[in-house]
Amino acid sequence: MRIAIASPDRDAWSQSFVHAHVEGLPGVAWHLHGGPPPMLARRPGGEQDERLDRRGPLARWRGRDPLADFLRGEQIDVLLAEFGPTGVAVAESCARAAVPLVVHFFGYDAYRSDALVNAGPRYPALFAQAAAVVAVSRPMREQLVALGAAPERVHVLPCGVDPEAFGAAAAPHPRPEFVAVGRFCEKKAPHLTLLAFREVRREVSEARLRMVGDGRLREACEILARALGIAEAVEFPGVAAHAALPALYRDARAFVQHSITTPSGDREGLPVAILEAQMSGRPVVATRHAGIPDAVEDGVTGLLVDEGDVDGMAAAMVRLARDPDVAGRLGREAAARARRHFTARQSLDRLSALLSRCAAQRPGR
Repeated sequence: MRIAIASPDRDAWSQSFVHAHVEGLPGVAWHLHGGPPPMLARRPGGEQDERLDRRGPLARWRGRDPLADFLRGEQIDVLLAEFGPTGVAVAESCARAAVPLVVHFFGYDAYRSDALVNAGPRYPALFAQAAAVVAVSRPMREQLVALGAAPERVHVLPCGVDPEAFGAAAAPHPRPEFVAVGRFCEKKAPHLTLLAFREVRREVSEARLRMVGDGRLREACEILARALGIAEAVEFPGVAAHAALPALYRDARAFVQHSITTPSGDREGLPVAILEAQMSGRPVVATRHAGIPDAVEDGVTGLLVDEGDVDGMAAAMVRLARDPDVAGRLGREAAARARRHFTARQSLDRLSALLSRCAAQRPGR
């Protein structure tokens, strides 16, 4: 089976799940990116991109479809489109090349108003053509069905984490330190985490918070930390290399994230950082939002609060800051559950099996 993966970006640091698919799925021949539609191709592990429109910029105007020609020429058996708008961009070329299309949704593409305004009108046709549609959580599956996808074509396949890379820590961290990892964007609401942490500092003066990542709200959050009088206890180290993440989780008592549904309708899928933290043996303090309850069992592997409940989040953090035994118990359960349900191998095997079934639908196979 020869697989092509299409995504908007090649190296986006926040899209670790795309990199996992490119590097971990058996049979990936090309990673297509750029566009839309994607006009660049790179082999997994390669260093140079190849342009699909080698016939020149007027190739498409002359009635040719460089992407369809590429798929035919490379004998691609199935194309995996990462994100709904990417699926929309490649659908016509896949139809021309008679290549089955699988569309993987992750979050904003199923919920955010601008995505639904721009790409959403073409989702019904996309769902009708796609051999399969992938959602990362049960709530997302319900949303895609509401948008017009046939229930039997929507598969819930959560992302996974490598248990070897994110080995569980033997004990809770001795200091009451918390970590957040992810983009500084509206749906992750880092400002609400800061408001909760201000209350934590009033109860536990030695508490610390490290907020790892970057994004449009980062500078605003740094300003907010100063305004709240907690800047000396909050660190903003920027984007961390993937290899550095296991140590960041193990150097914390717990992981925190206050995800919300934004006014534009944007929501999470199932944040990979939450799975990484649990695999590392750290409890999660988060919100009952989107797919998070699929991964975090309240009172068993972490503590969940309602969206916008800053006081509730602060109380949960204080509880873990004051009681390392509770943090340790929740962390051990989190690691055990992550290993049962959310390993990278399980995720890749499930997706590979789905792609194989869809590839078998290609004419001539």
